[in-house]
Amino acid sequence: MLKIIKNLLFLIFFALLSCIGVEEPVDEEDLVFDFENIWWEMIDEPVLLTGGGLYCYYFDTTRVVDPPDDGVILIYKKEDEFSQVLSNFERIEGGYYLSNYDATLEIFFDEYGNFSMKISKGVYNHQSDIIPCSLGS
Repeated sequence: MLKIIKNLLFLIFFALLSCIGVEEPVDEEDLVFDFENIWWEMIDEPVLLTGGGLYCYYFDTTRVVDPPDDGVILIYKKEDEFSQVLSNFERIEGGYYLSNYDATLEIFFDEYGNFSMKISKGVYNHQSDIIPCSLGS
């Protein structure tokens, strides 16, 4: 009986995994045209990065930066009512390198066009779905 229950749980787990959309890394052209210069909000924001609250991020390519950087990430918090520079960024395969934090930020999309990002610094990783910012900035 225990074996039947284990097999049934395995089948349910496998069925749930097959329903999840497959994510692919975003190529550089899609980063430039579909991701940058838009305000984004993380659905599951790590408290480690910002200290709580609702934040929006903007990958600004219009500011002058020194090579190899391609732009800056602006961060906007509703309570502060202004944006500030979080880090410079450099485009890398599948995402960005954040020079101020020595961290990578991978951008993914699924077959439905939904974006997610994965932040990696050393052994720390955090992945979250992202949506256009709800703050109306």
